[in-house]
Amino acid sequence: MRTSLLCLVLGCALGISCTSQNSNSGQPANEVVPQEETSYVHLIPDSLRTPEQQALLSLLQKTVVRHLDTENNHFVFRLSEQEFVDLGIPKEYYELIQRNLEENNRMIDSMDIQNVDSILKVSYEELRKGFGIAE
Repeated sequence: MRTSLLCLVLGCALGISCTSQNSNSGQPANEVVPQEETSYVHLIPDSLRTPEQQALLSLLQKTVVRHLDTENNHFVFRLSEQEFVDLGIPKEYYELIQRNLEENNRMIDSMDIQNVDSILKVSYEELRKGFGIAE
């Protein structure tokens, strides 16, 4: 349950989804999506993940829950790339998070959403409790 909720929250908060990789995602027709992007651990079904992939997903989930925040009604990720990589998470995930934050922040602006901080707080409340993270 916690994993599926986190995937939903990650999908909403970060815009990470399988459909964002298709040709209708607004990418130029001549831009090729690298093959490795289809193997991100959060896109692999639970039943097919190796123990190593599951451990990476768990570390990634905890890291995002701990360090995703809001500032000036936008999502921000409060770890530097080096701090992120030092945790043992591949740099590609940091880049993915940053791209998705940019996309979501543009969407927030275009839709004039004013309550990003409360959206994040409510969305992550159960996850923070599950990971033992104090507010």
